[in-house]
Amino acid sequence: MCLGSNAFAWMMSEVRDLANCICNGRLVVTQEGGYEESSVPFHALATIEAFSEDKSGFDNPIAHYGADPDGIPSPDQAAALQKASDTLINMSQFWPKSDQDILRGRLNSVRPAR
Repeated sequence: MCLGSNAFAWMMSEVRDLANCICNGRLVVTQEGGYEESSVPFHALATIEAFSEDKSGFDNPIAHYGADPDGIPSPDQAAALQKASDTLINMSQFWPKSDQDILRGRLNSVRPAR
């Protein structure tokens, strides 16, 4: 999907904020494979920085590689984001009503235009 470090940081911030709202900040994070070897350290660092809310000060030399300068998702990216959003909404039926409302509010604020 050609996501840059900023996208990984944003995703972790969203997940962290949802965890704070829904499950008292409890969160398990794992890293799976399949990334470009040269970018993994930078994406992992961005993820850790977003999770900890602390910046390392390390400059990422490939931060903008492959990223849209306007931050607009490609059609493939928008479809993947929509699928993830739909999956979360479907899973939320098992959550307390207040948590469902929090999730829907967050998703509505970041959902890409169709």
